[in-house]
Amino acid sequence: MSKYIKRQANNEYLNIEGQLIRKHDFLNDIGYKVDGIIRISKDDFVFLPKKRGAVFVHFNLQHSGHLSEKIYLIMKILKNGYYISYSEELLPVLSLQGSIITRCVGVRENLSYQEVSNEDLRLSFIKLNSVKDLKELIYKRYSKSLPLLSKKDILQLGVSISKLKIIDIL
Repeated sequence: MSKYIKRQANNEYLNIEGQLIRKHDFLNDIGYKVDGIIRISKDDFVFLPKKRGAVFVHFNLQHSGHLSEKIYLIMKILKNGYYISYSEELLPVLSLQGSIITRCVGVRENLSYQEVSNEDLRLSFIKLNSVKDLKELIYKRYSKSLPLLSKKDILQLGVSISKLKIIDIL
């Protein structure tokens, strides 16, 4: 696997429906003690389960930074952003509408695709039949936000797997 790449240089602000908001202030105003945000494309967001107690897997590129037992807000990406370098980043435009509060019940980081099990694929909120499907999903998802990386570069980074349980739907 390739070396770790740092993404999300601007971790202080969020773009909520075109309005820049300090992340700390936004998280304090939600009404839940939220430890972080998981951003999901609008195309993928429709496949998320909408039932309290549902458990599912979300695949991330390389290293998600998610921690077990922490609370995460899943938000829909209305418009993609990108990351070129620490000084060149465009934040994605996010929506709070229909957001989902989850608890992370398990996380595995820096995995090769060979380490992804059939159970992982079965629990994915997006129907995946094979590791080949997963590779296509990861490339499609991250080629937008990391436009300078080739398909080979993105796939060599590997995956992380976050297992999440729905607490509430906003």
